[in-house]
Amino acid sequence: MIEMLMEGELQSVKEQDSFREMWKQIAQKHKVKWEDFHMLLTMEVCPEGVIECSFEDKFVSIAAQTNVAGPGFHACVASIYDDILLDSGLSFQVNDPTGYYEKRDFEELKYRYFYPWLRTIADYVLEHKQQANMCLCWSFDDYEPLGKDGYVVTPLGYMAIEEFEKEDSELAQSFFIWHNQKRDAHFYRNCAYALLWKECFFDYSAMNAYSASYAHKIIDYLEAAYDKDNLLTLPYDLYSQLCQVMGREELLHGQAAPRKMMIGYRQELVFYSVGNFKIACMGVAEKSYDSVMDTLNIMAPYKQEDAPWSWLIKASAMPHEQGESSYFPCFENAQTIPLTFTDMQGKACIQKEDDYYRMDVQINKEKECLYVEAIACEEAMLQEILQWLSLSIYQKKAEESLKH
Repeated sequence: MIEMLMEGELQSVKEQDSFREMWKQIAQKHKVKWEDFHMLLTMEVCPEGVIECSFEDKFVSIAAQTNVAGPGFHACVASIYDDILLDSGLSFQVNDPTGYYEKRDFEELKYRYFYPWLRTIADYVLEHKQQANMCLCWSFDDYEPLGKDGYVVTPLGYMAIEEFEKEDSELAQSFFIWHNQKRDAHFYRNCAYALLWKECFFDYSAMNAYSASYAHKIIDYLEAAYDKDNLLTLPYDLYSQLCQVMGREELLHGQAAPRKMMIGYRQELVFYSVGNFKIACMGVAEKSYDSVMDTLNIMAPYKQEDAPWSWLIKASAMPHEQGESSYFPCFENAQTIPLTFTDMQGKACIQKEDDYYRMDVQINKEKECLYVEAIACEEAMLQEILQWLSLSIYQKKAEESLKH
């Protein structure tokens, strides 16, 4: 990991408010999104490129992990740290393991630090090419994309394993979101691609504030890329699709280049964590989490707010001391459907309620179980949901950390 730290001390706790105002002004100067979570401030410079500032009484700690976004983000962080030092008037210490903050040698930054880090990643991929659904630089808190044979998951999309055999400089162009020092056309295009792959809901982009915000960001990034270089290949078809969904004027017109696969992890099934279990579901579905009930809620995607509901899933994981062959009372007198797994046992039952269908599913693993309640307008939809749940896996967090 490559991380640049900045630490210092305010003269008093009361200065936190003025520091927050300064943080906002610097973010606006660099044209980046900022947020204030009271004791935590953030600047979202680019996809996978976030600067965080935390307070502990008078102590201020600012940190940015830069190896995922790339050397361009590292250089940008150094510039933002310069502004913090200048505008705050405080004595901060900067710890940059690459030495870039002192030297400002961008070529050394790439070849001595970022390329060797990437080569370590590439060597691991080539040595473990048989590992199923390998995810690189992917947060445990995010959904997990569907695995594909011969490919690994990255923030910029599926990458073929043979790509990691390329020379470092060539691989870096494909892997890092911000490879060059400036915000050039390739930077803006990569930002758009990163969001298209990870956060785009495509035809369902107007579903809620979250999906809409990312759709607008993608459109803005593509238009910025075009402004920098109007000959650069862009996904004009996806740009047109999002403009139509979001009611934006189409400013760009061109022919999209042929592509090997469909862009967007959410266009297929994705996996969500529920305790030590992972369940598959539509990537474009609307997800929420009930912290009081400790329940994952997933609802059918919709294009307009007044669209009729179709289906809903509630999933929770819990201890199950009775063992793998024991099931909850709701399965006792019902006609059950056995679920077949290599290392788990499960049952499902479907019943008709007043004006909808309900399905209960229980999957047992050792002394834990996954319980899912699904309701739908049509019974056929529950059968499809049951197919998704048949892909469920059990993976303890320690094992998952090795996978990522």
